[in-house]
Amino acid sequence: MALIAFCYGALAFVDLIKAELLPAKYQDYTLVKGIPSWSWRTWALGFLVIILLVLLEGAHDATRKREQQITDRKHEIEQLEAQLIVEKDRFKPQFRFKTINFGVFPSQPNVPQVKGIDAFGWFELRLLNSGVPSIATNWRVFIEIGGHQIEGRSILITDAMVITMRNEKSEKIAELTKDSFIQGKTIKSIPTGDQARGWIVAGFTGHTALELRDPKTKWIVTCEDVLGKEWKFEHYANPNRAAEGLAFEP
Repeated sequence: MALIAFCYGALAFVDLIKAELLPAKYQDYTLVKGIPSWSWRTWALGFLVIILLVLLEGAHDATRKREQQITDRKHEIEQLEAQLIVEKDRFKPQFRFKTINFGVFPSQPNVPQVKGIDAFGWFELRLLNSGVPSIATNWRVFIEIGGHQIEGRSILITDAMVITMRNEKSEKIAELTKDSFIQGKTIKSIPTGDQARGWIVAGFTGHTALELRDPKTKWIVTCEDVLGKEWKFEHYANPNRAAEGLAFEP
């Protein structure tokens, strides 16, 4: 547009020279006749149109530059938000679960503490924390069976009780006391990079041990960190390591 304005201005200047300063004897030259000869109003109107086009072009360029700046700023903001999320996560607990042992046991009808329960699920878990120090509370155990999710009844024992766990060969696996349960071990803060290891037991009514160790049955263990965020761990029984009756899965 600047080139067009320059050419138009040069042409107007030449027309001015032709009309006001060029002697009459030169007016009939072919080249001179080819130069447009308009009134000053026409030239002025042309200049106004060119000025308007220049302004529109400048406004368009300014708008395009502003839109590009906005796009660049949005990209920078998105990058900063991603960095903030990473930094924010660094200041939160980060839990990971690992199953050490798992077993499904039928209930013991002669034990009054487990009255009404048909089968138990036993987990020995390792809870690793790679984030900021945190406790782990509100432990819960669920099963998903037949399209329904069922919460188990958490089982804790008193100071005087000892539970001896044996596998299908009646070999002793572990002796559990009150201090063996993960609920008691995680009420104290787990430092960054450290872990807590313990047992969690849940009883279920209306389902047999055989149903609970079915590989289609999903086991879900959840807990909450110090910020109230829920962490979930899922597990399926291994049919190759589950026997009827007293079962244990190392």
